[in-house]
Amino acid sequence: MRILRSLIPALVIASSQVAVPSQCQEPPRIRPFSFSPDLSLGDSAAVTCAVKRGSVGPHTLTWRKDGALLPQERRISVSQPSDVMSILALRNIQPGDVGNYTCVASNAHGEHRMTALLVISGLPPRIRPFAAQEDLSLGDSTVLTCALRRGSRGPHDIVWLKGDGTAVSEEGRGGRVSAHRQSDVMSILALRDIGYEDAGSNYTCVASNVHGSDRRTAVLQVSGTAVAGASHLYSAVHTDLNSALSHQQRSADMLAVDSAELRVRTVLAALLAAVAARSSAASEAPSVREFRFPANLLPGDTAVVSCVVRKGSAGPFRLSWSKDGRPLDTTLPSISVMSHQGGSVSTLTIADVSVEHN
Repeated sequence: MRILRSLIPALVIASSQVAVPSQCQEPPRIRPFSFSPDLSLGDSAAVTCAVKRGSVGPHTLTWRKDGALLPQERRISVSQPSDVMSILALRNIQPGDVGNYTCVASNAHGEHRMTALLVISGLPPRIRPFAAQEDLSLGDSTVLTCALRRGSRGPHDIVWLKGDGTAVSEEGRGGRVSAHRQSDVMSILALRDIGYEDAGSNYTCVASNVHGSDRRTAVLQVSGTAVAGASHLYSAVHTDLNSALSHQQRSADMLAVDSAELRVRTVLAALLAAVAARSSAASEAPSVREFRFPANLLPGDTAVVSCVVRKGSAGPFRLSWSKDGRPLDTTLPSISVMSHQGGSVSTLTIADVSVEHN
């Protein structure tokens, strides 16, 4: 009996020194979940957000769609059977239901998020809005990106059309204008050495699947320079000279030919001056145009940015990408870089954007 009495204080001290398991002080972790891959219009769908063992409550479970609070609709309901489980249900699915649904679980030690993409079979593709750069000048390079919104199922056909309706060939990668297919949901149009003839020209991206198609157009606005003016003048002189020569054959009027020759010399002088100005700038270090990632990116989206060297410096160029000051790991399956050796444009594509890309 005395032995038991002597053990009781020791047991009390030992029990007071027992450490709480470390996992109990961690934020919750959500089990992965996903929607059915073969949903159609009018179907019903449900996903369950369940917290794994190892975190202490109370837990708060909330749902978001495309980063915003879940829309208040009678077709959409949320039930929570317990502190560690929440069920999202959608009835009579409509095109507007397509998107990313995120469950957020939190406790006193932090939070965790898990996202699932809802897509619907039978929808035509939709192209994200795109536009050409606004400050293009002669000699610049630029790219146009045609990317499909989430929600439509492939395979998709994506083609680029010139203003006259002819298609830009993907085989012409060495040309001044070329199309580059990045994936089933993205294509890039690259334009090099923009000239005066590109001013006001438009390029249209057409995307289609078995359920329909969509198209969007961008117009190039090119700032004029002396070279553009000289080129237009050269075209006019060429017409005048042919007219004068034809007149000479009929009437031997040499004055018209002399006048046209004088105008040709004037044009050549302007062209030489412009070329000299460009040559003097070619010795400068390269300068990269400012670029930004698209706003409001969501998990599962595809992000594209292009690094374009401004005109005025001579190539060949070596373009490379870095993340947080370190060389970008282009061997990752979600990362791809498109660039021509020595060229002035490099395009970075990040497929299936996630938190790890921050």
